[in-house]
Amino acid sequence: MKIQNYNLFPTPITVIEQFLTETQCNDIISYCQTLPMQAHDALTDESNSSFYSETKKLIQDISNGIDSCKDLELDLNNYLVDYSMISGFQGIAIDNSWINIQKKNSKLKKHSHPLSSISGALYLKVDSNSSKIYFYNPNPFIQFSKTTGSTPYVSESAWFEPKVGDLILFPSWLMHGSDSDINNTEDRTVLSFNTIL
Repeated sequence: MKIQNYNLFPTPITVIEQFLTETQCNDIISYCQTLPMQAHDALTDESNSSFYSETKKLIQDISNGIDSCKDLELDLNNYLVDYSMISGFQGIAIDNSWINIQKKNSKLKKHSHPLSSISGALYLKVDSNSSKIYFYNPNPFIQFSKTTGSTPYVSESAWFEPKVGDLILFPSWLMHGSDSDINNTEDRTVLSFNTIL
C-alpha cells in the first residue's frame, strides 16, 4: 500500500527580516512627512494614508532622494523577481506605493489589492504594541467545516508580528488586515506597494 499526501494550491508569503535598517526606516519616515495625507477606507480612527496622492514614483523618489536608501528600488525588485519565481507571476514591476500612518486604537480593515499581482508591506515604525498583520484563508467554505484541532488546512487566518525594517510580500488577491487586534502604537508606519505585470 502506498499513501501520498499533496499540498494543493499553496499561497506563498515571503518575510524578509531586517530588509531595512532602523536608520533607513527613520530616513524614509522623515522624507514622507511632507506627503499629502488623508483618510483611507481601509484604516480606522483618524489614521491617514498617502494612497490617494501621486504615488506612482514614491519608491523611486525615495531611492533618488535619500542617500541611505539609494538601493531601495533595486533591492525590492530583486526580491520581487525571487518571489515571482516562487509564485509563478512573471514580469513584475512596482506600480504604485504609499505610506499608511495608523493612530492608537486603530485597525486595518480586511481588504485585498485589486488590479495588482504582488503586494508588499515594508514596516518602518512598529513595536510590541502594534497590531499584527493577518492573512485570511481564501477558501470561503472553511468556516462551515467541522474541524478537530488546528492545522494550516483548517485555519481561518494566520498572522505575522512585523518588526522595524521587515518586508512582507504576498499575492495581491489575498485578503489581509489586523483582525480584532487594535493598534496601540502612535504613528504605526508602513510603506506599501503594488505591482503590475
